[in-house]
Amino acid sequence: MGNKDFSHLSFEDAYAQLEKIVEQLETSSLPLEESLTLFEEGQRLSAYCQQLLDKAELRVSQLVGSQVVPLEGDDKAGVKDESGEEDAPSAQAATPDSEANSTSEKIDNTAQTA
Repeated sequence: MGNKDFSHLSFEDAYAQLEKIVEQLETSSLPLEESLTLFEEGQRLSAYCQQLLDKAELRVSQLVGSQVVPLEGDDKAGVKDESGEEDAPSAQAATPDSEANSTSEKIDNTAQTA
């Protein structure tokens, strides 16, 4: 298969090819050498897809400036302020942990009294 040039592929086409390679590697019992060749091509496709994603991210960053725009329904989770620091997690996100700690304490207390 050699070193293929993927520069003519769109992200979607490269990703589709990568998915096919992964499926082949997972479902077939290819000879070792052929599996390694497919794996290497998959690695190159993966790097190419990542490169395209990095370029897209850079373009979006340049379009919106230094402000990070949260995804719809994200409720500011992980949004960075102008200093580049993330906002503190909301109280809603902390609730499951505190409930888990409370449950653990109840279990410990029950075990001690038994």
